[in-house]
Formats: sequence, C-alpha cells, structure tokens
Amino acid sequence: KKEIQVLALFFLGNIILFAGLGIILANYSEFIFGSQWSEAGIYMAALSPIGFVYTILPIFSQILAMMEFETQLLYINIVHVILLAIVTLAAYLANSSFWLLIMAYSITEIIFALGLGVYCSVLAMKKRPIS
Repeated sequence: KKEIQVLALFFLGNIILFAGLGIILANYSEFIFGSQWSEAGIYMAALSPIGFVYTILPIFSQILAMMEFETQLLYINIVHVILLAIVTLAAYLANSSFWLLIMAYSITEIIFALGLGVYCSVLAMKKRPIS
C-alpha cells in the first residue's frame, strides 16, 4: 500500500506541475520571452502533457523490466513507435496544421501512457498475490 501511495503522490505532483506549466506558458509566454514568442506559448502548452507522460513512461518500463517482461516491453515500444508514426503520417497526409499535429501527438501519448499503466497494473496483479 505504501508503494501505491508514493506513486499516487508522484502522479498528482506531476499533473499539478505540468498543468501549471502549461497554463503559465499559454498565458504568459509573451511576457516571459518577449513579443516574438507569443504564438509559441500555445504550442508549449500543448506539449506540456507530453512532459507528464515522459516522466511516467520510464516508471512503467522499469516495472515491466523488474517483473521480467522484457519481451512484452519490446513489443510495447514497437507499438508505441508505430502509433506515433501513424499519427504523424496521418497529420501530414491530411495537410493539417502544426497545432493539430501537436495535439494529436499529445493525445496519443496520453492514451498510450494510460494503457501502459493499466497493462502494468494487470500484470502486477497476476504476478504478485494480493496479501
């Protein structure tokens, strides 16, 4: 139970950090970086969820490695790369804006991280008996 509390606190802290960072960058990038960077704040805010995802993905990878699921981790990473390539290719073929590409990329990463978290939880329940 202690491990779950620590992970929950870590996730909550990261959500607050990256949500706050996204809000600050979206609203104050022109003030912080100058008038030339006013549009960049929107893109930085859209990319802030990816910062959260990239802080939790290594944790899930380590959990799978510790549980000796290296083969599954390889397949998961292959699927991850293929998903990102499909999203990028679809945005390119649709002649969509860079903004739409970033949003699609962020949403894909969030969904992937949530799916990986559920998958790790299921594997952990099967591998370790609940006491």
